Amino acid sequence: MGGRGIGCAHPHALPLSRQPTLLRVEHSAVRGPPYLFGLAHLQGPPENGARTWGVAGLSLVLVFISLRQLLEARRYGVRRAVDLAQLRVRFAGQPGGGQATVAERELAIRLRDLKTSLAAAFGDVTACAACARNCPPPAGRWTGGRCCGTATSAVFTTEEVRALKFGGARAGGLPVPSSVFAGCAFRGPTGCSLEPADRPSACLVFACDDLRAELDAKPEGSAVHQLRRDLSSTFDRFLSAPSEPPRHDLCCQAEAASLGWRCGPGA
Repeated sequence: MGGRGIGCAHPHALPLSRQPTLLRVEHSAVRGPPYLFGLAHLQGPPENGARTWGVAGLSLVLVFISLRQLLEARRYGVRRAVDLAQLRVRFAGQPGGGQATVAERELAIRLRDLKTSLAAAFGDVTACAACARNCPPPAGRWTGGRCCGTATSAVFTTEEVRALKFGGARAGGLPVPSSVFAGCAFRGPTGCSLEPADRPSACLVFACDDLRAELDAKPEGSAVHQLRRDLSSTFDRFLSAPSEPPRHDLCCQAEAASLGWRCGPGA
C-alpha cells in the first residue's frame, strides 16, 4: 500500500538519520556486567553521553550487546535486531492478557477477527505490487509494499502492542523474514511475514490513493471499505475501554532482567 498522494513518502516514515544504525545501549542506562561488549563505528555525533573515542577522524562507541541481540544481529542484521529488541521491550512493558478487563479482551479478539477478514477481503489487489518502484530505500528496497517501508515502532505503537498482547500475540512468536532489512522488521520481498491478526490495526486500515481507487472500481470495494471502518472504530473503542493507561516506559524491568540489565528509577 502506498502513501496518500505524497510519492514515496509515508505518514509514519522516519528519516534515515533517525533510524537506529547500531546495536547499542547507552552506558548511563545500564548497570551490571554485559554479556559481551565491543567497539563499533558510530556515524554522526555521540548521543546521551555515550562513551566515545576519536581515532583517525572516526568516532567509536562502546557497545553493550546481549547474547540474544548478538545472535539476532548475525541472523537478521543489526537494524532489524535493534527493532526486534525494542519491540520485545514494548510488549513486556504492557500487562498480560490476564490483566485485561472483559471489554478489553473481547475487543482485542474482535480486532484479530476483523484483521483476518479484512486481509481476505482485499483479495488480489494489484496497487500494492509495484508502488515502491523507484523509491529510495528503505521503502524502495522491494518493488511493492511502499507503506511497509516505515519504522517498526511507528506502527507497533504502545496502544497497538497492548491490543495485540491482550488478543494473545507474543513478541517471541512473531515470524521474522531473513531478507534484507527494508523498513518494518517484518517486511519481506513478498509482503508482511506476520499473519493478518498479528499485524497492527493501522497496517490493515491504511490504504493509499492508488489502492482506494482500485477498490472503488471493484464490486466488492464497498464491503472492503466497510471492514476498514469497522476495524478503525473497534480499535477506537479498545482505546477508550476502561483500564489502566498503557505504559509508555520502554525500559521495563522484566525485559531488562532477561537481558541481564537493571534500568529504570534508582538503577
